[in-house]
Amino acid sequence: MKILPSYVEVNPDINNSDHPFLPKGISLLEYSMAFGSINIFRYFWVNKASYKKESLKYSIIGGNYGIVHILEEESLYKFDEENYFQSLKYYRSEISEYLLNLINTKNLSINEILSSYIHSANFDGIYNYLDNKGIFNTILSIKKDNILLQNEIQEIIKLHAFDNPWMPFYLFYNVTFQQSNIDVNWLNSNILSSAYDVINIFSINTDSLTML
Repeated sequence: MKILPSYVEVNPDINNSDHPFLPKGISLLEYSMAFGSINIFRYFWVNKASYKKESLKYSIIGGNYGIVHILEEESLYKFDEENYFQSLKYYRSEISEYLLNLINTKNLSINEILSSYIHSANFDGIYNYLDNKGIFNTILSIKKDNILLQNEIQEIIKLHAFDNPWMPFYLFYNVTFQQSNIDVNWLNSNILSSAYDVINIFSINTDSLTML
């Protein structure tokens, strides 16, 4: 039995329809995953409901860690890089960290990870990723031996998000000063000086800041 696509459901991942006249829908097991209903999920799971590799993504969408853990231990299929990127898309930071430790992500480039955050507008995720990797300190240090890393990050951000020349400053301002869960002390003692450095790294024409 499947739940067919509905005009009420606006998430195309849950509607799961490639063609408007040939709907696919999702199974009841997948639906329970997508909405994090662990009791309903356990019922279908214990009763051997059918599923496939693609079904794993619905546990990411639902964001129920218990369901993800059961699948990781008992499923015939394994979580992979695609599921990791799905967790970034749906702002599942706890699951993202779990999958990052679970699967082999050594082959993932900074470009792939940052572009996924940027495309989903997950700016908290960008901050946490750069902060956890120590990249903020690297960027703000402006050391010559780190110039290659600085240039790589600069090009990634320009490529994916900064067609608008004011976008870097806008994102920097919002992520740094408007998020209650972010400590602005990472900017060291001189916030404005550090902000100026970051803006320079992101290639904004700082002369235009006089407009402020």
